[in-house]
Amino acid sequence: MRVPAAGGGATHDIRPPLRVKTRRPGCMAWATGAAEAYAIGVIDSGAFTTSVPMWMLDMMGIAAEDRTEVPAYSAPGHFTAHRARTGMEVKHGRRRQDMGTADVIAPDTEGSRNPDSDCPILLGPDGFFDRLGVCMDHGAETFQLGRVGGRP
Repeated sequence: MRVPAAGGGATHDIRPPLRVKTRRPGCMAWATGAAEAYAIGVIDSGAFTTSVPMWMLDMMGIAAEDRTEVPAYSAPGHFTAHRARTGMEVKHGRRRQDMGTADVIAPDTEGSRNPDSDCPILLGPDGFFDRLGVCMDHGAETFQLGRVGGRP
Protein backbone atom coordinates (compact mmCIF):
# COMPACT_ATOMS: atom_id res chain seq x y z
CA MET A 1 0.00 0.00 0.00
CA ARG A 2 1.45 3.31 -0.99
CA VAL A 3 0.86 6.24 1.34
CA PRO A 4 1.94 9.88 1.17
CA ALA A 5 5.16 10.66 2.99
CA ALA A 6 5.07 13.14 5.85
CA GLY A 7 4.76 16.67 4.53
CA GLY A 8 2.75 15.60 1.47
CA GLY A 9 5.81 14.83 -0.68
CA ALA A 10 6.63 11.57 -2.42
CA THR A 11 4.93 8.32 -1.52
CA HIS A 12 6.49 5.18 -0.09
CA ASP A 13 5.39 1.68 0.84
CA ILE A 14 4.68 0.99 4.54
CA ARG A 15 4.38 -2.76 3.83
CA PRO A 16 7.96 -3.88 3.39
CA PRO A 17 8.59 -7.12 1.55
CA LEU A 18 8.74 -10.09 3.88
CA ARG A 19 11.31 -12.73 3.07
CA VAL A 20 9.79 -16.12 3.80
CA LYS A 21 11.75 -19.31 4.16
CA THR A 22 10.04 -22.66 3.99
CA ARG A 23 11.71 -25.86 5.08
CA ARG A 24 10.95 -29.54 5.37
CA PRO A 25 9.27 -30.30 8.68
CA GLY A 26 11.91 -31.34 11.21
CA CYS A 27 14.68 -29.12 9.80
CA MET A 28 16.11 -26.59 12.25
CA ALA A 29 15.02 -22.96 11.88
CA TRP A 30 17.27 -20.87 9.64
CA ALA A 31 19.67 -23.76 9.11
CA THR A 32 21.32 -23.90 5.71
CA GLY A 33 20.56 -26.88 3.52
CA ALA A 34 18.95 -28.21 0.36
CA ALA A 35 15.59 -28.81 2.09
CA GLU A 36 14.64 -25.12 2.10
CA ALA A 37 13.36 -22.46 -0.30
CA TYR A 38 12.92 -18.68 -0.17
CA ALA A 39 10.30 -16.37 -1.68
CA ILE A 40 8.72 -12.99 -1.07
CA GLY A 41 5.64 -13.13 1.15
CA VAL A 42 2.56 -10.99 0.62
CA ILE A 43 0.20 -10.50 3.58
CA ASP A 44 -3.32 -11.44 2.48
CA SER A 45 -5.95 -11.05 5.18
CA GLY A 46 -8.61 -12.11 2.68
CA ALA A 47 -7.01 -15.48 1.92
CA PHE A 48 -8.51 -18.58 3.50
CA THR A 49 -5.10 -20.11 4.25
CA THR A 50 -1.39 -19.62 3.54
CA SER A 51 -0.31 -20.72 0.07
CA VAL A 52 3.15 -21.34 -1.34
CA PRO A 53 4.18 -21.85 -4.96
CA MET A 54 4.32 -25.52 -6.03
CA TRP A 55 8.00 -25.18 -7.00
CA MET A 56 8.85 -24.59 -3.32
CA LEU A 57 7.44 -27.99 -2.33
CA ASP A 58 9.48 -29.57 -5.12
CA MET A 59 12.66 -27.72 -4.07
CA MET A 60 12.23 -28.79 -0.45
CA GLY A 61 11.86 -32.39 -1.54
CA ILE A 62 8.30 -32.75 -0.29
CA ALA A 63 7.32 -35.69 -2.46
CA ALA A 64 3.94 -36.17 -4.10
CA GLU A 65 3.07 -38.87 -1.56
CA ASP A 66 3.51 -36.28 1.23
CA ARG A 67 0.90 -34.02 -0.38
CA THR A 68 -2.88 -34.22 -0.46
CA GLU A 69 -4.78 -32.95 -3.51
CA VAL A 70 -7.58 -30.58 -2.47
CA PRO A 71 -10.03 -28.31 -4.29
CA ALA A 72 -9.37 -24.61 -3.70
CA TYR A 73 -10.77 -21.29 -4.83
CA SER A 74 -9.81 -17.65 -5.06
CA ALA A 75 -11.08 -14.53 -6.81
CA PRO A 76 -10.34 -15.91 -10.31
CA GLY A 77 -12.21 -19.17 -9.57
CA HIS A 78 -11.70 -22.81 -8.62
CA PHE A 79 -8.44 -24.70 -9.03
CA THR A 80 -6.65 -27.78 -7.74
CA ALA A 81 -4.08 -27.39 -4.98
CA HIS A 82 -1.88 -29.65 -2.90
CA ARG A 83 -1.90 -29.49 0.89
CA ALA A 84 1.41 -30.13 2.63
CA ARG A 85 3.11 -29.47 5.96
CA THR A 86 6.14 -27.22 5.96
CA GLY A 87 8.22 -25.26 8.42
CA MET A 88 8.01 -21.51 7.87
CA GLU A 89 9.99 -18.49 8.97
CA VAL A 90 9.58 -14.80 8.17
CA LYS A 91 12.36 -12.25 8.03
CA HIS A 92 11.42 -8.58 8.40
CA GLY A 93 14.43 -6.29 8.43
CA ARG A 94 16.95 -7.94 10.76
CA ARG A 95 14.26 -9.71 12.78
CA ARG A 96 13.42 -13.39 12.17
CA GLN A 97 10.21 -15.05 13.35
CA ASP A 98 9.99 -18.84 13.35
CA MET A 99 6.35 -19.79 12.70
CA GLY A 100 6.85 -23.50 13.33
CA THR A 101 5.23 -26.13 11.14
CA ALA A 102 2.09 -25.17 9.24
CA ASP A 103 -0.35 -26.69 6.80
CA VAL A 104 -0.13 -24.80 3.52
CA ILE A 105 -1.56 -25.23 0.06
CA ALA A 106 0.28 -25.03 -3.24
CA PRO A 107 -1.86 -24.18 -6.28
CA ASP A 108 -1.36 -26.62 -9.15
CA THR A 109 -1.06 -23.91 -11.78
CA GLU A 110 1.54 -23.13 -14.43
CA GLY A 111 2.79 -20.03 -12.60
CA SER A 112 3.02 -21.88 -9.29
CA ARG A 113 5.13 -24.66 -10.84
CA ASN A 114 7.64 -22.25 -12.45
CA PRO A 115 10.41 -21.00 -10.11
CA ASP A 116 11.11 -18.14 -12.54
CA SER A 117 7.60 -16.72 -12.13
CA ASP A 118 6.78 -13.96 -9.67
CA CYS A 119 4.32 -16.18 -7.78
CA PRO A 120 4.64 -15.07 -4.12
CA ILE A 121 3.75 -16.78 -0.88
CA LEU A 122 0.32 -15.57 0.26
CA LEU A 123 0.40 -15.25 4.04
CA GLY A 124 -3.15 -15.89 5.22
CA PRO A 125 -5.02 -16.70 8.42
CA ASP A 126 -3.85 -20.30 8.82
CA GLY A 127 -0.08 -20.48 9.19
CA PHE A 128 0.51 -16.72 9.52
CA PHE A 129 -2.13 -14.63 11.33
CA ASP A 130 -2.73 -17.45 13.83
CA ARG A 131 0.98 -17.28 14.77
CA LEU A 132 2.09 -13.66 14.30
CA GLY A 133 0.52 -10.37 15.27
CA VAL A 134 0.56 -7.73 12.53
CA CYS A 135 0.28 -4.00 13.18
CA MET A 136 0.00 -1.58 10.25
CA ASP A 137 -0.54 2.03 11.28
CA HIS A 138 -1.19 4.07 8.17
CA GLY A 139 -1.19 7.38 10.03
CA ALA A 140 2.21 6.75 11.60
CA GLU A 141 3.42 4.89 8.49
CA THR A 142 4.65 1.91 10.55
CA PHE A 143 4.60 -1.85 10.12
CA GLN A 144 5.39 -4.34 12.91
CA LEU A 145 5.31 -8.09 13.41
CA GLY A 146 5.26 -10.01 16.69
CA ARG A 147 4.04 -13.14 18.40
CA VAL A 148 0.27 -13.67 18.70
CA GLY A 149 -0.83 -12.56 22.16
CA GLY A 150 2.16 -10.26 22.50
CA ARG A 151 2.86 -6.80 21.20
CA PRO A 152 4.48 -6.65 17.75
